[in-house]
Amino acid sequence: MRAKLMIVCVTCLAGGAVWAQSSPQDLLKALTSEDAAARQAAFETAAIYGPEAIVVIAPLLDNPSFEVERTAKMAPEKIVGAASATEETRVQAARALAIAAISVKNRDWLLWLLSYTGGVESQEALLALLDTA
Repeated sequence: MRAKLMIVCVTCLAGGAVWAQSSPQDLLKALTSEDAAARQAAFETAAIYGPEAIVVIAPLLDNPSFEVERTAKMAPEKIVGAASATEETRVQAARALAIAAISVKNRDWLLWLLSYTGGVESQEALLALLDTA
């Protein structure tokens, strides 16, 4: 029994390592999958892609499919939540959110994320974006 458990654990760790080496384009593809389980797994692990993935997946907020739009909203939140851990990644996430908010029509969610992720340095960008919203 112990040997079987070790094999399962090693398999899970190896799978995670492969997933972590994926690109933001892979996250984009998974979030638009027809398979609901694949979309859910994609947004739940979105943090591993880092703040740069926010800009890549932002156009999905304008997707006509409710399911795709919903998972596209949750993915940046997972990324931003993880980014809050360090100052440097929090600043990177705030920049990515500001850039992404410029590129989509449905930007309310991104502006909300920016409002709680960005520090003082993001206030000007947030105010400018709110003026154009």
